[in-house]
Formats: sequence, C-alpha cells, structure tokens
Amino acid sequence: MDSRYLQSFVYVAELGSIAEAARRLDLTPAAVGQRIKLLEQELGTRLIQRSGRTVSATPAGARILERGRKVLRDIRDLRADIGEEGDLSGELRVGATPTLMTAVIPRLVSTLLGAHPEAMQVTDIRTTLETQPFLRYDRNTVGGQQADDYLRRHGIKTRQRCELDGLDAIAALVSRGLGVSLVPHWLSTPGYDVPLARWPLPGSRAKRIVGLIWSRTSARIRLVETFLQLAQAWDGQP
Repeated sequence: MDSRYLQSFVYVAELGSIAEAARRLDLTPAAVGQRIKLLEQELGTRLIQRSGRTVSATPAGARILERGRKVLRDIRDLRADIGEEGDLSGELRVGATPTLMTAVIPRLVSTLLGAHPEAMQVTDIRTTLETQPFLRYDRNTVGGQQADDYLRRHGIKTRQRCELDGLDAIAALVSRGLGVSLVPHWLSTPGYDVPLARWPLPGSRAKRIVGLIWSRTSARIRLVETFLQLAQAWDGQP
C-alpha cells in the first residue's frame, strides 16, 4: 500500500473536501481523487461518498480512518528513527497562547532548528520562495488563502517548514532566520516590533475589502458615523 494514497484519504475524510485536501497536499483535485480510487481498488471497498457539496467517509472508511492516522504517524516516526544519529526530523505540533507564540516559541524553535547566520539578499522572489524554508500563513484564514492562491497561480512549489495562524508569530520566526513567508501587509501589535525585510510581490496583488455595517435606527448613530468618518480618513499608518 502506498502511504501517499492513505494520506490523501485521511485528508479528504478530515477536511470533507477533495479540493481542500488537494490544496493542503499541493496536488490537483484530480490527483487526489485518483489516489483515493487506487486505494479503494486495493482495499476492495468504497472509502469516500459524496453528500451535496461535501464528501465524507463511508462506514468502511470511517472504520479505518483512525488506524490510517496511526499508520501515517508510525511511518513518520520510522523515518525519523532511521536518520543519522544526532539528527532530528519529523513533524512536531505545538499549541500555545498568542503571547507564548511571539515571546517563547520562536526562541525555542530557533534553538531547535538553528538560525541562519548570513543576511538574505533577495534578487528573485520566486526563487526565494522555492528555495528557502517556507513559513506558511494558515490556509484557514483569508490572508492565508490569498497567499496560497498566489503560489498556485504562479506554480510556485515551496519547502514548507510549518503553518501558523498568527502573523506576529510568523514575523518572530522570520526575524530569527527560520525561513521566509508570504503574508498580507499588516500592522503588527503596538509595542511589538521585530527586524524584518519586506519585498512586494511582482504583478497584480489581491486586496481585502473591509466594510462597516450598522443599524440606521441605532441610538448611537452619531457615534457610528463619527467612527466611520475617522476610518475613511485613515491613511493606513499606525
């Protein structure tokens, strides 16, 4: 059994979407569908069923899902165990509060992985994204989806090191030389500043439009209108 086929099945079953599983695996939906089809042929039973716009595991698929997760974990651990003595490899999942993600975790990760001693000189953004360790902005966020869309449109294959949902945490890791990232231009938390170099993407860039909704019959209409005027006059500076 090809473990890649099993991995595709687990992703589809967990995410409820072949398209989303394909994004996470950096494959086309057709490739993911073909992998699952081959796995079903090997096992002699259907594993995935469609229900409207979503997909889910069949009763047979649900029975093997947890065992499939365990098999994949064992394979990752096996690869880590046969590495050179003293080397570290494998997947480590860490959950932490926002303050720990910006103040403690980057320091621990930089000690674990080792910071790059040289300053990075970027002359070609595509080459940088493809060759440097990539810190991915969580694809469950709007900004992360936009970054993922850009990479896919331009056929850029990254060397992903981790996936984070906090921009300040990503900035902290980048500042310690742990990789590069593709994120929206944002204002960092007041009082939190790290040394970063920023390069704009070539070509057209996506914009996120933010709106304000309020009730015209609100007793605080004057307060709302004043806030709206301030927002419209804002020049984007902190």
